[in-house]
Amino acid sequence: MDEIQDSVCVAQRNKDNTEERVVLFLKLSNGHKLDDELLKRVKTEIRQLLSARHVPAVIMEIADIPVCNPLLHDRCEC
Repeated sequence: MDEIQDSVCVAQRNKDNTEERVVLFLKLSNGHKLDDELLKRVKTEIRQLLSARHVPAVIMEIADIPVCNPLLHDRCEC
């Protein structure tokens, strides 16, 4: 999708570790916003290419995704 420059997806577990939800962070390309139309397209694409189980419970727009080594584009793991 041209609107998305980069992304990172994480699993978030509840306190007693019995449930998990998927959270997707999107860094959008310049001039794009995470509106209802783009959200719907992202969810539909994930559902079609993977499965309904893979559709994130939360999708958020972020300004940037931290990298440890910019040359290799290695993402930092916390």
